Amino acid sequence: MIQHERKHRHGHAGWVAIARMARQGVNVLGLVASGKLPRSMLWLGLDGAAEYVSAIAAGDVCNAEVKAQRDATCMACPSRTPAPNQPSYIGYCGTPLVPRMDAKPPTCGCLLDAANVVASRPCPQGRYVAVTISGE
Repeated sequence: MIQHERKHRHGHAGWVAIARMARQGVNVLGLVASGKLPRSMLWLGLDGAAEYVSAIAAGDVCNAEVKAQRDATCMACPSRTPAPNQPSYIGYCGTPLVPRMDAKPPTCGCLLDAANVVASRPCPQGRYVAVTISGE
């Protein structure tokens, strides 16, 4: 179980995470506008961004150590798909915005930089587990 200080729930780290999610929502809109992402994927991308913003607003944020471990795990994962024209650490779990939970191996299509912040979200391949945030 991860001990999580109150300041991380409602303080600077939470707002930084929300800002990152908002930026990724803008990235989804930009990808659609430029034709790099089909319009049919717009709702899925924005719905995913909203899911993560809601989780973060509720304090469902892992600490920096867990986030770094998750990021390293995903960087080494063969299912990771780099995001086009983005920094090298930005990528997706499998096909961008296309969940394939019944595939072998399963992939969720999530933007990893966003998904890895949410404490209660496990890796669909079992490479890391959900963590519980405690401490008020």
